[in-house]
Amino acid sequence: MVRKWKIAIVLFFVGAHNFADRSAVSAIFPILRHELGLTDVVLAGVGAVFLWSYAAGSPFAGVLADRFPRARLLQVGLVTWSLIMACTGLVHSGRELLAMRALLGLAECLYLPAAFALLADHYGPEMRATAIGIQICGVNLGLIAGNTIAPFLSERFGWRMGFILLGGAGLVLALITKFLLEEGSLQPAKAETRPSTIESIARTLRAPGCRLVVIASMLIAVCTWSFLNWLPLFYHEHFHLDLTAAGFTSSSALQSAAITGAFAGGIVSDRLARRSRMARIWLLAGSRFLAAPILLAFLWNLPVLGLSAMIFAYNLIIGLGAASETYTICEVAGHGRESTAVGLFNLANCVAGGAGILATVYLQHRFGWASAFASLALLALVAGVVLLGARTMVRRAQLQTAAELYAGISPQQMRKVATS
Repeated sequence: MVRKWKIAIVLFFVGAHNFADRSAVSAIFPILRHELGLTDVVLAGVGAVFLWSYAAGSPFAGVLADRFPRARLLQVGLVTWSLIMACTGLVHSGRELLAMRALLGLAECLYLPAAFALLADHYGPEMRATAIGIQICGVNLGLIAGNTIAPFLSERFGWRMGFILLGGAGLVLALITKFLLEEGSLQPAKAETRPSTIESIARTLRAPGCRLVVIASMLIAVCTWSFLNWLPLFYHEHFHLDLTAAGFTSSSALQSAAITGAFAGGIVSDRLARRSRMARIWLLAGSRFLAAPILLAFLWNLPVLGLSAMIFAYNLIIGLGAASETYTICEVAGHGRESTAVGLFNLANCVAGGAGILATVYLQHRFGWASAFASLALLALVAGVVLLGARTMVRRAQLQTAAELYAGISPQQMRKVATS
C-alpha cells in the first residue's frame, strides 16, 4: 500500500515545502513593516511580485515538464527555490526583498506542472483525483506551516532565521527525493515531433471548455490569494493577536478546511466520475455556489472563533472541488499536454491572485477589511456560473465526437455514449 502511494506521499512533502516558502513572508508583515520600513503598498507588492513572476514562468515550466523528465525538473526546482529562500533571510531593504520574491516565483513555478503531470503518469483515472487530493493536502499543510513557523521563529530569534531554516530544510528534502522520486511511464516526445511552445499553448487553449475553467479558477484565485496574503495581518490588527497566533489561527482556518475538502473531494470526484464524465464539473460548480454566501459573514462582526468557523466552512466547500478542478484542466487539455495546461492554469491564477492582493488592500483603505473580504463572495458566485458554461461546451464537444464516431446512431444513444 505504501509503495502504491509512494509518489503521492513524496510529492505531498515537496508541495508542503513549496507552499510554506511562499506563505512565510505574509505572516511577518508587521515585523517587515517595522524593520525594513515598508508601507502597505510595498507589502502588497511583495505578494504581487511573487505571483506575477510565478505567472510569467508558468507556461514555459509547463512546456518543459511535457518535454523533459518531470522528476528531475522537480528536484532542480526544489534546490533552486530552497537556495533563494535561504538568501531571502539576508536582505536589508524592500527592493532586495522584492527581488528575492520575484526570483522565488520563477523557481517555484517549475513545481505544480511537473508534479500534477507526474501524478497523472503514475495513477490511472480511477485513482488520479485521490492522488491529486493527497498532493493538495500537502500544499495546504505547507501554508499552515509557513504561516506558523515564520512568526514563531521571528518573535524568538529574529525574522531572518525562519527563511534560512526553511531553505535548509528544502535542500535536505531535495536529497531525499533523489532516491524516492521516480519518472512516470510517459516518455518525452522526440525533438522532431514536438510542437513549438506557442503551438502547444494554442492547442491547449483551443480545447473545449478549457478557457472557461481557467477563468473560473482565476476568480477563485483572487479570493484565495487575498486571504493568504492579508488574513494574518487582519487577525493581528482586528483581534489583537500576536503574530504567531494570528498566523496560525488564520491559516489553520483556511488550510485545515482545504486539506479535508481536497482529500474528501478527490475520493468523491473519482466515484462520481465513474457514473458520468460531467460529474467533476458539476461538483466544481456546486462548490462555488454553496461557498459564496459564507463570505458575507465578514459583515457580521463575529468574534475570532465565529469568523474562523465561517472561513473554515468556506474553504472546506471550495476544497471539495479542488481535485476536480486540476483533473478537469488536465482532461480537457488532452493527453501529452497536461503540464502545459497546468502551467497556463498557474499563469492565469497568479496574475489574478496578484491583482486581487492589490485590489483588496485598495478596498481595505476605502471601506475596511470586512467589506473588502465580503465583496469576494460575488467572484465565487460568478465562478460557478462560468463553470456551468464550461460544462455546456465540454458536453457539446463530446456529443460531436460521439456523432463522428457513431454515425447513424440516434441522438438519444449519442448522449448516452457521451455522458457514460
